[in-house]
Amino acid sequence: MCAIEVKKFNHNNQELAIRFGLGAVKAVGLKMLDGVCQERDRDGKFSDIYDFTSRAGSRFVNKKSIEALAKSGAFDNIHKNRHQILESQEILSRFSSQQEKERSNPQMSLFSNEVGLKDKIPDLINCKNWEKKERLEREFEAFGFFPNEHPTEDYIEDLQKRGILTSEFLELEVKNNQIIKLFGSVAYSRHKSSAKGRYSYLTMSDPYG
Repeated sequence: MCAIEVKKFNHNNQELAIRFGLGAVKAVGLKMLDGVCQERDRDGKFSDIYDFTSRAGSRFVNKKSIEALAKSGAFDNIHKNRHQILESQEILSRFSSQQEKERSNPQMSLFSNEVGLKDKIPDLINCKNWEKKERLEREFEAFGFFPNEHPTEDYIEDLQKRGILTSEFLELEVKNNQIIKLFGSVAYSRHKSSAKGRYSYLTMSDPYG
């Protein structure tokens, strides 16, 4: 769990992947990452989301970190429903604190066993996973870019038939002072006013840049 595979592709009949360090995901940080990796190396891989929150401890498990990791897809191998984890962040955070208190109390630890832990596992909030559009938006919030798919991919072929350009053609086909049609997803915008009226600076992205 030190990194997440953000892109898989085939090259020369080999399946390759690009990995993104989780320490760079917003609201995660290197201290949490180091602590979680040490726990994994010591006692093995995390089996499910409850095992993660119980073993990682309240020092590293909080609402912000769970939210960020859920958005990034870091839990996909142990819990497929990202939306459910995000909505249940308070439940998981409380569960982590409860397990930590029990481990620090000798009397409570004496009577704890695997069956007892299962009895204490709380139900997560029942909700459907995100559809593609919202999943991509959440990934953008976590990474600051679209790591796997781009929201405009489904429309590229149709828009190009209409003469609307993608960023890969800008340097090749655009001349000075030429008015063009360009499509993409607005990542950031800044609005200003002048004597001539209001105008905006837009930062856009598409699958090419």
